[in-house]
Amino acid sequence: MASSTALMEDRMERSPNPGSPPGNSLEGQLESFSLLPHKTEEENEETAQTATPGVSDILSVRGETSENTPMGTSGQSKKGIVDMLYNNRPKELETRPRYIDAHPEARLVLQAFFSAVLAEEPEDVYAFARQYFSQRVKVPKEELLRPLVICGPSGVGKGTLMNMLFEEFGGYFGFSVSHTTRAPRPGEVEGVHYNFTSRDAMEAAIEEGRFLEFARVHTNLYGTSLEAVRQVQRAGKVCVLDIDVQGVIKVKETDVNPHYVFIAPPSVEHLEARLRGRGTESAKDIETRLGAARAEIEYGLAKGNFEHVVVNDTLEKAYADLKTTLVGFYSHLAAKTA
Repeated sequence: MASSTALMEDRMERSPNPGSPPGNSLEGQLESFSLLPHKTEEENEETAQTATPGVSDILSVRGETSENTPMGTSGQSKKGIVDMLYNNRPKELETRPRYIDAHPEARLVLQAFFSAVLAEEPEDVYAFARQYFSQRVKVPKEELLRPLVICGPSGVGKGTLMNMLFEEFGGYFGFSVSHTTRAPRPGEVEGVHYNFTSRDAMEAAIEEGRFLEFARVHTNLYGTSLEAVRQVQRAGKVCVLDIDVQGVIKVKETDVNPHYVFIAPPSVEHLEARLRGRGTESAKDIETRLGAARAEIEYGLAKGNFEHVVVNDTLEKAYADLKTTLVGFYSHLAAKTA
């Protein structure tokens, strides 16, 4: 997704049953849940030297422990619990056991856990895992990676707050890449800043219902496709949507069901002082932004439109409020903040 400043400029133009039989238990299912056939120790060692791990791939899990060492104790044998991570195994994924087909949330839980491990790089992975999973009884897949909408008027400090969020929780959140029909600007890279497309192609995709939200800005279209959100989710991350009120209204018409957070200034006068203090806009542009901001604030503060409103009076207090709110939304963040 493009930076908050660029977007504003553009939009100025525009768990298993304990009584289940052993074979049906999670442990039993994970015994057979492997992307690869079980190999000898020598084969595993040889493959581990050349394989490239990927968070989006599922582990080969055997549930083995040393005969004399209980699971989870210090110094236990790690052999067989996690054989290795593999990339690009679509054929094996197509032949997953029926349990995994019936419970795709297992994949999401594991992906989120590995994202957390790679983000934290804990010295004791087993202690980290115990802490991580002890805070979860059951995490529905739709809650685990439920998208996050962050909305607020220009100049309110959304960009700074999101930069702080990604600095602390970069392994948990990701931006979608928006589509636009305008021409690329110098330095913009296809698929990084925007997905650049033709107006005809984008209008056809909108007509087919493939866009979560979109807006017409003068002669150009901007929008977020459903596929862009899914790409972030497939990486095991929560997709953050930095959109305006117009986009929020359109998202509410879909069944995506994200979390909604509004960033508000202490007052319109406070926001005006911020905009004038930046010295980057003309007096006319500031008045235009303030007019739009008044309407956005009215919508943002109206009861029921957002789950939480963060008032950005001081940056430290606003970020602490935002972080507390997100830990409430996404329980897997608790391991990071503990």
